[in-house]
Amino acid sequence: MSQAVVGMGAMNMDRFYQVEKFISEGEAQVAESRVSPGGSAANTIYALSKLGLKTGFLGAVGHDAAGERLVRELAEVGVDTKGVKVKAGAPTGEALALVDKRGKRAIYVMPGANSLLKTADIDASYLKGAAYLHLSSFAGEEQFQLQIELSRRLPQETRLSLAPGMLYAQRGLSALLPLLQKAHLVFFNAQELKVLTGEGVSAGAKRLHQEGCRIVVVTLGGGRRGVCYLWDGKEKEEYRVKARVEVKTVVDTTGAGDAFCAGFLFGQLRGESLAGCALMAEIMATSVLSGLGARTGLPSAAKLMAEYERRRA
Repeated sequence: MSQAVVGMGAMNMDRFYQVEKFISEGEAQVAESRVSPGGSAANTIYALSKLGLKTGFLGAVGHDAAGERLVRELAEVGVDTKGVKVKAGAPTGEALALVDKRGKRAIYVMPGANSLLKTADIDASYLKGAAYLHLSSFAGEEQFQLQIELSRRLPQETRLSLAPGMLYAQRGLSALLPLLQKAHLVFFNAQELKVLTGEGVSAGAKRLHQEGCRIVVVTLGGGRRGVCYLWDGKEKEEYRVKARVEVKTVVDTTGAGDAFCAGFLFGQLRGESLAGCALMAEIMATSVLSGLGARTGLPSAAKLMAEYERRRA
């Protein structure tokens, strides 16, 4: 079975705790808590499947209730989960997220079964026919190297989409180059780009393009700074996209970047312009900000397209 997009990355059960503010020591009350499926690439694939695309996933979970739930919820929206391996030797990965009243977050990761994913678990033929392989980070070195090797063996028709996150940005530019040089699309936020390249948004994006990335997308967090900065190597196609979606209440920013990736990939597969892809990404990202968790509020394709056409009118 061929998919439009196959994802690969850590599969975690997210444990969210909403607090008034972060503290360095002492005690504080938790206002609300929730346990929900997560993992950056898994969130993006979940969103794309809700948009009606054929999707699949490569990853690992433990032989436990959390792992069963992660796989089941992907399958329920139509994701092909044959590439997800069940590992009996470790619990399913977890991410502990503290979210304050402004929507800021601090995340602590326990890799669990993610660190047991091996080369032998990956069937390269699973990617045959896929338009994109979308990667996000693993905590382990072995899994990072596995992604590098898989990127070198991509079918000719499959493009690489990369959302490295802070874990991979902290590895440094030289370590990440094997993936960046293969990437058709790469997504960073401004802070991650600064950590990776030591440069600001414009210079950092151009640096990544020089290293081989076809399209560099840098999210800026909305507001007056704009939603994202796009650079594909041509001065006339350099964009700073201003925010057009007003979010009255930001409950949690977790998963907004993952939903942004889904919207942008959806636009790319539809043949939209870079600016059109950015608007779709913006709509997707803002859809998850008003709820606790990475998948709350994600729209269907009909709702996305209706909002897209309304914003363009």
